[in-house]
Amino acid sequence: MNHLEKHKRKIHPIESTNVFSKYLFLYTLKFFRKNLREEDLYEVPINYESKIIDEHLEKKWKPPQIREKKVSVVRLLLNCYGLNFFLLGLMKMITSAIMLIVQPYTTGKLISYFAIQTTLSQRDAYFYAALLIVLKLLNCIFLHNYYLLLAGLGIKVRTALCTLIYKKILKVDQLHFKNIGKVLTLITKDVNAFKIFIDYGNDVWIGMFQTKNRTGCIGWNGFLVDPNPFSNIHFCKNLDE
Repeated sequence: MNHLEKHKRKIHPIESTNVFSKYLFLYTLKFFRKNLREEDLYEVPINYESKIIDEHLEKKWKPPQIREKKVSVVRLLLNCYGLNFFLLGLMKMITSAIMLIVQPYTTGKLISYFAIQTTLSQRDAYFYAALLIVLKLLNCIFLHNYYLLLAGLGIKVRTALCTLIYKKILKVDQLHFKNIGKVLTLITKDVNAFKIFIDYGNDVWIGMFQTKNRTGCIGWNGFLVDPNPFSNIHFCKNLDE
């Protein structure tokens, strides 16, 4: 239980700003106009509070027929955050595919204007230059929002795992509890490994499809022998125990 005095802080501006300001990060402009102090820290957004995350886990684990069984941590996390994680990766794959097709074509057209040719006018060159700038700008905005949402998802997963560990400790008989070092390892190392997987997990399966497109089935052999995607299974086993 937390016995520390809780300081009242200002509500995070992301909860009250409009969509345009939110996705363009306009609410952060005032941070660069002055030196940041302790009173400039905001309250944690509601969606990232441990209480809200714990209630969300309870809803996914609420059916009695599920509670009577030994629930897998991976399955529970997939039910809570798997769809959001996959949709973010799908959006990145589509955006990357569009950029890989349109950007080289636009750049090639712009460069060809300066070669000896008669098909492209100066107006066409301005058009392709403007299109290239817009593509770069849109891609920049998307990537910043993508990594922000991905970081937020990682925070939720990390908070959820720490909540499960904390509630598990409260139910363990203290007289027979001797694995303090194991708990510290779970919280400080293994939970952070899940956070790292959230950051780079989408790049793994997106890279598999891109490799397949470039090299064929032989390019998948490296992914089949790579043990890194399965390194977190040991953590889930420890948490289940």
